[in-house]
Amino acid sequence: MKHWTAALITAVIFTGCHIDHWALSREVFDESDTTVFLEHRIEDDKVVEQAYDHPANLDTGKTEAILKGLVYQGCDNVFADTEALPVFDPKSLVRLAPALAGALRTAGPEERVRFISSNMGGGWIFPAKRKTEGVAFVKPRNRLNIAFCHINRELEMDELTFKRAPRRSSDPLKAVSSETPLKPTTWYTHRSIENSDRPHPTWIVVNLDEVRFKAVETEQEEPATGQPEPVPEKKKAAVPDEKPEPQKKPQHGMDHDPIKDKLRRLKSYFDEGLIDEEEYRARIKEVLDEMGTI
Repeated sequence: MKHWTAALITAVIFTGCHIDHWALSREVFDESDTTVFLEHRIEDDKVVEQAYDHPANLDTGKTEAILKGLVYQGCDNVFADTEALPVFDPKSLVRLAPALAGALRTAGPEERVRFISSNMGGGWIFPAKRKTEGVAFVKPRNRLNIAFCHINRELEMDELTFKRAPRRSSDPLKAVSSETPLKPTTWYTHRSIENSDRPHPTWIVVNLDEVRFKAVETEQEEPATGQPEPVPEKKKAAVPDEKPEPQKKPQHGMDHDPIKDKLRRLKSYFDEGLIDEEEYRARIKEVLDEMGTI
């Protein structure tokens, strides 16, 4: 009986807990309810090739904008058909974004990033301790993949006595359903479930080439859902059309005589050699003829 029990436990571990095939490479960040580490897949005591596009050059500002734009459908939300909830609260974003970006910049081609973020929220009466866990990697080039095991799942009492939840989480890439699915948006796409046309509930892909994000440091207010938006091109300041000033009509008065001004200018041009004598005399005649018509 003991042999059968041991065999059954072994079968459950290797068939149901896919995370057992992933081993810890190194811890990147562990502070203030946020843990980020690198992991690699092992089969038959060998590292399985993944061909991730790592290290990935993803800055903190863009990473925070991506995480801020993730929204999901809460399982206990009475307005489930209309309201989308942010996956991460502002405090979690501040801790997780730089750690996740740094991990992607140091990960190898066979390593993906696993992150665990805890916060206080939800609950029917009082806020409860919640956990969000998932993985991130870039594959193919400039395609950021983010998949979640849990999104703001309330921890059980036995889990609260440990710094980390004692349960071994399943591989989020293998999930086919979720109580807290990610809501579709216009700036990321859902991966399809393997051998199916159905969208994966918690696995999305962001095209980093096509989506440009506003810098997080900007003082401009973000949209209500926190979704990143394309950065608007700077518009050139409108330059009013320059219209020629209307020519002022000659004023005939004691202090200003336009005929004398023209004669003086012609004399100056002649003295400076700008016009010859023949042209000078012709211009003088034109001015005198003009004077006769006034």
